[in-house]
Amino acid sequence: MITACFVTAYLPFFERLVIRRDSVDNNYCYLIVPLFVYLCWDQHRNDRNGFHLGVFAWSAWGLVGIIFGIGFMVLGELGSVYTFQYGGLWITMVALVILVYGRNARLLAFPLTILAFIVPLPPFINRMLTFELRMYASTLAAKMLRLANVSVHQTGNIIDLGIEKLQVVDACSGLRYLMPLILMALIVGYFFNQRVWQRIVLLVIVAPLSIVVNAFRVFLSGWLTVNGHRELAQSFFHDFSGWAVFMIAGAIMLLVAVTIAKLGAPPPQTPPPARRPAVKTSQRRALALSAAVCILFGFSAFALRLTPTAANLPARARLEGFPMQIAQWQGHQQYLSKEIMEELWPMTMSARSTAPPRWATAFSFLSLFMNTRGPVIRRMPRRPV
Repeated sequence: MITACFVTAYLPFFERLVIRRDSVDNNYCYLIVPLFVYLCWDQHRNDRNGFHLGVFAWSAWGLVGIIFGIGFMVLGELGSVYTFQYGGLWITMVALVILVYGRNARLLAFPLTILAFIVPLPPFINRMLTFELRMYASTLAAKMLRLANVSVHQTGNIIDLGIEKLQVVDACSGLRYLMPLILMALIVGYFFNQRVWQRIVLLVIVAPLSIVVNAFRVFLSGWLTVNGHRELAQSFFHDFSGWAVFMIAGAIMLLVAVTIAKLGAPPPQTPPPARRPAVKTSQRRALALSAAVCILFGFSAFALRLTPTAANLPARARLEGFPMQIAQWQGHQQYLSKEIMEELWPMTMSARSTAPPRWATAFSFLSLFMNTRGPVIRRMPRRPV
């Protein structure tokens, strides 16, 4: 019942989250919920720390976390900051676990940490990481090409091979490797490495590993192009190389985990905790907390739908309604060519020439309301890597 109320109340937020997941940079998020469920089941199946999914210990402290999570969602709705909205969803999920399992919720700390990956990176962090990773990959790939006796000139993210220019675009920055590799490092360390320092090592090598494997992919595309195999660096082979390189990075991560697991003395073996008997929680307490949570979800969902946001802007008047005559100024409609319109990609535009009757010269003004995606102008032929 609580789950149904939670999903129903915040269905618009889940829909936005699914839209963000459809982005190629965030499509790994589809694995998070199945991973979370599996990790919880693994805790129950292997009797890790004496945790059992069927043992409930209802705690009113979960209500505090739920209120805190709802506050985050309200802040995100007021400022149209989607990261706060998604973060509020995660906080509310954690609070629900605390509500149901009480102190035993701490035994699910790792699965709940993995669940935090459902929150995509904020856009400004995404752009910053994309730019930095793209520059590192371009520089390292150019050095690899020089070591392979290939004449290359690098300018920013442009690699000039003489016969063709390779451009390391945002999609090839390596960010699509970074976040999944961080997730992989946490999972591999959880199952293969018992010591904290070993898990830290896995996290430390994630960034260099993602840069190196991505630079190797760019190097491979440039080397194939120079040696007359341009078709192998495009279309299907280009996408396949991205998948293959990621699998190589995963194999390297696993090899490092297995290797460092053999270093040092094994951790002391502790006897498994005794199986805890089922806790008989008062049925009235459980029903009261469940009802309070459902009511809280209902009121918060209603309030969120009434909350004004930056996205609720009034309808913009089109430029066609701009008057053709202002005082002594007389306007004359002008038109742009189809090619210019396709390049500028405006949402609405007006081009007019105005002048007072007695003046011999006129001045022109051009008003453009551009789409947030901006103009698409190709200045020189470049093939993205």
